[in-house]
Amino acid sequence: MPTPKKPSFTFPKTWKRMSANPSTLWTIAGSDSGGGAGLQADLQVFRAFGHHGCSITTAITAQNTLGVQQIEAVSPSLIQAQWQSLHHDLPPACIKTGMLGDAVETIADLLDTRPATPLICDPVLCATSGPPLLAPHQLETLRQRILPRTTLITPNLPEAAQLTGLPSATPSAYADALLQLGAPAVLIKGGHAPGNICSDFYADAHT
Repeated sequence: MPTPKKPSFTFPKTWKRMSANPSTLWTIAGSDSGGGAGLQADLQVFRAFGHHGCSITTAITAQNTLGVQQIEAVSPSLIQAQWQSLHHDLPPACIKTGMLGDAVETIADLLDTRPATPLICDPVLCATSGPPLLAPHQLETLRQRILPRTTLITPNLPEAAQLTGLPSATPSAYADALLQLGAPAVLIKGGHAPGNICSDFYADAHT
């Protein structure tokens, strides 16, 4: 099997500093009671890389390895309170977003107050089982207000299809469409592809 080509990607200087020195990172996402995703998984990753993780909870879920049983959104006022609490004491070197759901417009407003902070967007658009997590107008908010100000967006194949409106396309085509929508860098996660091999696809404006 040929050796995959390494992407010609240069990490921003802020990312290099973060890898060398402990930083405060925020995750804005839903709480996963099973611990396999959401805030819990993000905080474990932050800690594994030696960083201090802070969280802003957008929703509380009842879920386990079998699926998602219930989701309850956190009120906009409590989301804003969490943001302000961290903003005044634990400012982030980088922000990562996950499941935003009904909070997408509130989060978009808050992100506008930190335009220089690197943003990693994992656009969680649908639970493993259940209806979409964003209504059409909320999906449009994600496209128009959050996607263009990301540093990196990391959709899986179904999410890339929803974001681009292309029901069936190659990872390269999805990435190109997301770049045209304003994302500066895209990582398409290939876990939903058929077959036994999972391949991720990276692209940015320079590749």
